[in-house]
Amino acid sequence: MRRGLEPTAIRPTPPYRITPHLERHCLSGEPMPCTYDRGSRRWSALVGLGDGDRPLVVSIRGEGQNPLLQMYTEDDLGHDLRARAAALASWAFSTDVDYMGFMGRAAGTPIQGLAWRGFGLRPARALSVYEALLMALVWGQGKSAAALAALVKSTGRSIALRGERFYGPPDHEKVLALGVEGLRSLGFPRQRAEAVVEVAAAHGSGTLPALDDASQNPRKAARAFAEIKGVGRSAAETAASLVSRRPWGGVSPEAASRALSEGPGAGYGARDIEDLLGDYVGLAYYLAVEI
Repeated sequence: MRRGLEPTAIRPTPPYRITPHLERHCLSGEPMPCTYDRGSRRWSALVGLGDGDRPLVVSIRGEGQNPLLQMYTEDDLGHDLRARAAALASWAFSTDVDYMGFMGRAAGTPIQGLAWRGFGLRPARALSVYEALLMALVWGQGKSAAALAALVKSTGRSIALRGERFYGPPDHEKVLALGVEGLRSLGFPRQRAEAVVEVAAAHGSGTLPALDDASQNPRKAARAFAEIKGVGRSAAETAASLVSRRPWGGVSPEAASRALSEGPGAGYGARDIEDLLGDYVGLAYYLAVEI
């Protein structure tokens, strides 16, 4: 019998900050499909674990030089499922990003000041390619983001535990049944509604790249995403960034490289910056736009 939620501590390597990203890109208290509440600094989602859907909660207890994430899962989970839940939480909260490694690569370059201003900041990740595409289609658009939250509430898997409801991504069959006009009634503009239908169809047909493949090769994934009708280049790159093992954080590399070359990386071209920073170039792109 499921009784409640049991805590497990996750301690990211400092320096670590993620709340600025969540506060900027989430509608507080609304499922997209993960839910983040600004007041309590609490993130929650419904994830597939073992034989069914399980609630996963992460409370941000500390950041900076003494970071602490408190993960909560159902108290009947065995060791293996709890470890899987911790891996999902660590992925979503980008605890694997080596910020000190980034600062080392940036030392002595014009990017050094940017690295210090960011000091530990990193983006959150999506839990699946399907979710990343849906999030990318509404990225930075308040009305469409609210429409996505409404879609999650009306079509997503959900369970209630101790008075709290946890949501998973929209059911693709229900999205297709709603169609463009049904999505428009939720608040999506027509072009976005058409793209959401196409993404749901691609998810249902199994043609979307696997998360592991997309995370290892986000540029290839972005090209595949851009082939979906209605998903433009910017949304495709944003979606790829949200599932990339290298932190991009929902930032278009093209726009971010321009921001870098015109700002802290003046005099450096995009190729120069990539050669300089290696795997950390996405983090520099992200910080150039976010701070």
